[in-house]
Amino acid sequence: MERSQSQVDALQQKLTENHGSSSISSNNLHLGPLSMCGPCEYYRADEETWTALSSEEGSLDEQDGVYISELLKSVQMVTDVMESLVKRIIMAESETAIEKQKVTVGQEEIKKKAVQIENMSIKLEEMEQFAMGTNSILNEMRQRVEDLVEETSRQRQRAAENEQELCRVKQDFESLKSYVSTLISVRETLLSSEKQFQTIEKHFERLVAKTSQLENEKMQKEAEVQKLMEENVRLSALLDKKEAQLVAMNEQCKKFSVFFSFVIANAKGDDRLSEK
Repeated sequence: MERSQSQVDALQQKLTENHGSSSISSNNLHLGPLSMCGPCEYYRADEETWTALSSEEGSLDEQDGVYISELLKSVQMVTDVMESLVKRIIMAESETAIEKQKVTVGQEEIKKKAVQIENMSIKLEEMEQFAMGTNSILNEMRQRVEDLVEETSRQRQRAAENEQELCRVKQDFESLKSYVSTLISVRETLLSSEKQFQTIEKHFERLVAKTSQLENEKMQKEAEVQKLMEENVRLSALLDKKEAQLVAMNEQCKKFSVFFSFVIANAKGDDRLSEK
């Protein structure tokens, strides 16, 4: 009995020392999970030591066995609690490391987004400057197109006037031709009449003079007609050239308008992406 009491006292002393070690270990939990494993293994070692000691020195009485069993259960419970705490601390440290890593990744992503937003702002300013330049170019081209339209209208009006003048010249030429034919008929009639020869001759001389005058006028009118026809051909060619230039300018304006709309749409799409 005295031997059992001494063994119980020794066990209580060891438990007290182990309790002090566990208190020190619990105060130093922040040192890491390895420092928490020591007390648990130490409790298990004490249990194994006590079992071996009991088997070597003989069996104890029933009351001491119950007391020691309860004491070992308490030690086992404390050991389980310590192991649970160690596992929870390891999980907490792992989750903390993961959250820190997520925060670091989030900060890097925020920096990247800030750089992207800054780049998008610079691109947007460049697009605005380009749009202003494009507007000025379109205004200049619109003014040039309007000037070409006015010039084309004036040239068409001149071509119409030349066409009318050409018609009048043709009518005068036909009148002169008819008059000359009439004079020739009259001359032949006068020549067939011998009695009125002198009178006819005088008339003929006058007619010849008139005919010469008419021939000169005819040649002059023909020259004028030729000049008018050449001028009309030149104006028609110039009008075709101006119309071709006008069509090309209209196509260029359409291309600039389509390109400007495409640039504005891309700029708005980039703004929406940067806002997202």
